[in-house]
Amino acid sequence: MAFSAWFAGDVVWCIYELILHQQPFPSLADVGYLAFYPCAVWALLTFPAPRRRRNEWVKLGLDALTVLLCAAMGIWYLVVGPIVHDSSGQGLATVLNVAYPVGDLVLFFGVLVVLMRRPGGGRRCACSWAASNAWSSPTSPTPGSRSPVPTTG
Repeated sequence: MAFSAWFAGDVVWCIYELILHQQPFPSLADVGYLAFYPCAVWALLTFPAPRRRRNEWVKLGLDALTVLLCAAMGIWYLVVGPIVHDSSGQGLATVLNVAYPVGDLVLFFGVLVVLMRRPGGGRRCACSWAASNAWSSPTSPTPGSRSPVPTTG
């Protein structure tokens, strides 16, 4: 479902760029791209998990939250902060420029939880592969990538 949303965003992006010859940011394509994040996190968090006691779940949550907060501080300092400070009242573009890094953080949280759960047996490899694939596929820059941060110059 998550990759279907991303694909729908790509289709809309292609229509704007190749047929209408418009710069598609912000556009309806962002709806598909941003819908990817909650769908992917939901899929990651529904992976099977071994039975744990309450204190083990608390420890897992605190560990994941600690790593997430460290990543969030780095993302804020390097990406979100400059976007917010440099935006000159662009409204929707600024919101979208902040939404993509926040979506990456939410996705990072989902991957962390899956990897930290450590399911037993043969599922460990499958969960690790799926989690790393979910993190790397749409968020990786590709040729002609659609960076939500507009370039100048």
